Amino acid sequence: MLILALESSAKAASVALCRDGVLIAQSQQCSGLTHSCTLLPMAAQLLTVLTGAAGVDLSPLAAVIPSPNAKSFPV
Repeated sequence: MLILALESSAKAASVALCRDGVLIAQSQQCSGLTHSCTLLPMAAQLLTVLTGAAGVDLSPLAAVIPSPNAKSFPV
């Protein structure tokens, strides 16, 4: 199962892509509490690189999961 995880509950924001529990790629940025402006562009850039250069197929993406304590993206 392919999962995109978004972390925005701390000062640093991060995105990660995992397949069957194995980390494929991750990106993080610590620019203060600007997650609502930085998190989605970080995710887009990560996915663009993976689908382009690395040839990762995102069609089986099963879920996009925000962190449980996300302030920028409440669940």
